[in-house]
Amino acid sequence: MKKTLILTCNTGEGHNSAAGAIKTVFDAAGCECVIADALRFVSSFVSNAFKNWHSRIYRYAPKAFEKGYSLLETHASFIDDNSPLYYFLTSGAGKLHRFILAGGYEAVICVHPIAALIVTRLIKKRSLPVTTCFVSTDYTCSPTVPETELDMYFIPHEDLKDEFSAYGIPREKLYASGIPIQQEFYSKTDKAEAKTVLGIDADMRNVLLMCGSMGCGPIKSLTESISAELPPDVILTVLCGRNEHLCSKLVKTVRSNVSVLGFTDKVSLLMDSADLYLTKAGGLSTSEAAAKRLPMALINAISGCEAYNRRFFAERGCAVAVETYEEFPAAVCGLLSSPDRLGELSQNLELEFTTNAAEFIFKALHE
Repeated sequence: MKKTLILTCNTGEGHNSAAGAIKTVFDAAGCECVIADALRFVSSFVSNAFKNWHSRIYRYAPKAFEKGYSLLETHASFIDDNSPLYYFLTSGAGKLHRFILAGGYEAVICVHPIAALIVTRLIKKRSLPVTTCFVSTDYTCSPTVPETELDMYFIPHEDLKDEFSAYGIPREKLYASGIPIQQEFYSKTDKAEAKTVLGIDADMRNVLLMCGSMGCGPIKSLTESISAELPPDVILTVLCGRNEHLCSKLVKTVRSNVSVLGFTDKVSLLMDSADLYLTKAGGLSTSEAAAKRLPMALINAISGCEAYNRRFFAERGCAVAVETYEEFPAAVCGLLSSPDRLGELSQNLELEFTTNAAEFIFKALHE
C-alpha cells in the first residue's frame, strides 16, 4: 500500500471535506495517509490570511469572488510560471519537498489547484520519485489547473474529459472518478425513519435549505419568501453551517413552518428526510445530493466555478437551476406539486452518477 500525502488548502470546507473522504477510504484499507495544508509550506501566516479573506469575500462579497475568478480565467499570465504571484504561491515547494522525502510518501494527492501548482514547481525543479495526482472538486477545469503537470487527474464526470483535454491535460491522464464525498452519503436511511430520528412529523414533507458550511448566500431572504408560500404539509429546514450570526437572527424571526439548525453532523440524515434540496452549487454539496438521488433546486448565489456546476447539473436534467431569488418560491412550490418531476430528477441523478469517487481513486493508485 502506498503511503499517501493529501494536500488541501483552507479556502472553504469543500476541499478539506474531499481530502477527508479520500483519507477515510485509504485508512479503511490500511494505507497510511496524512492530510496537510499546502499553503502552510509557504507559511502559517499566508495560510491563515488566505482562509480568512476567502471566507469574508465568499460570504460577504460574492461579486468580488466572481470578478477574481473571471480574471484568472481570462488572464492566465497572472499565474503562469513567470509571474510573481506564481512564485509567491509556490514558494513553499522546497519545504514540501523535504517533508515528502522525510515522510517516505509514495503518492501525493492534491485536492486544490494551489497545491497542484506547488507540486508542479517541485517536480520541475527537483527529483520527486512519487505518483502525483490532482482531484477536481468542481464540474469544470478550473483556472490554473492547465498550468499543472501531474501524473493523474481525477475529474468529476466522463463528459468533462473533452474540456480538460482541450486545456492541455493529456487525455490518458484523465480518470472520471467523481468528486470524493464521505461514505455515509452512499447509503440511505428510510425517509420515515430519518424523520423519526430528527423529530420531524411523519405527515410533513421536508424541504432542506443549505448554502455551504459558511452559511453564505441569501439564506435569510429565501427563508422568508419560501416559507410564506409553502403548502401546509411542508416544513422548511434551514442549515446555517458555522454562520452563528445568521442562525441566531433566523431563530428570532422565522415562521412556525421553519426549523433552523446551526452546524450539524447530521447532513446525511437530513438529506434522507428531505423531498427537495435547495442549495448553492458547490461541488461537494451537489455531489452529496447526487449520491442520495435527492432532487435539487440550485441557487444562483455565487458565480465563478459554481456557475459551471449549476450548468452541468441543469443540462443533464439532474437539478433545476433557478436564476433569480424572486423566482424561488414559485419554483419550489412547482416542484413540490409535481411528484413526476421530482422522480425524474432523482432518476437522472441515478443514471449520471454511478461511481464511489474515493474508492475509485484508491483503486486507481493501487492497481
